[in-house]
Amino acid sequence: MQIVDVFCYEHCTVFVVHRDIVRIPQRAHIVKNSFPRLRILNQQIAERLRQDVEQLLQSDVGVATGDQSVVSFGRVCERLHGLAAVVVFEAGPLTGRALVAMEAPLVRMLVDAFFGGLGTGGSPDERHAFTAGEISIANLFSTIVLSSIKDTWAPLQDIQADRVSTEVSIDLVDIGAETDPVILTEFEITLADQQCAFSVIWPLDMVQPLLPVFEGQKGDRDPIEDARWEKVIRRRLADSVCRQCRGC
Repeated sequence: MQIVDVFCYEHCTVFVVHRDIVRIPQRAHIVKNSFPRLRILNQQIAERLRQDVEQLLQSDVGVATGDQSVVSFGRVCERLHGLAAVVVFEAGPLTGRALVAMEAPLVRMLVDAFFGGLGTGGSPDERHAFTAGEISIANLFSTIVLSSIKDTWAPLQDIQADRVSTEVSIDLVDIGAETDPVILTEFEITLADQQCAFSVIWPLDMVQPLLPVFEGQKGDRDPIEDARWEKVIRRRLADSVCRQCRGC
């Protein structure tokens, strides 16, 4: 419901629209089709990632986007409670740290395929740690993921996407409080009829400057586009001043 006030100021009629304030519960999900432009970017990342991983493994690989939602960081920790290779990375000039999280089955599937296997990951085991070789392959895969993000985001925001550390449990990672909202994006990788998933986790505060771009709603102001046009206008104004001065 909207309330419209109408009043006159000098010779103008002014309409003021009051919108209802909707409060979202702290742990509620934002609808999964929110941030449609980010979803498109993730589809582009998946395609780029497919090509790069196929080249790395010399094998046919399928990469697809999964669910995308906004949840609390505590909810993510609950989902990734077991052994996982969790890569912490920075994406300057954005402030904060984000994550690439790979559960053990994906890491072992990649290792098996990298060393010439079928990518089945071998027989399941009850180990509670990764080998040095598995961590190395996880880091190599995360480097490809971060490169794909960096190149895909370039038209919107030039970021560095540098790995900071790799942990073996999300419980060892501190990127915010349990109640802090994050954007959780899942990707699915298919290799030799085996399917595993990994996640990219962005703290909402970290990507706050890009949220209007991610939302992509009609009529929204795009801060990156605004900055580009500001540079164009300033340059044209400077050129105009110079031409007028030369004509004096």
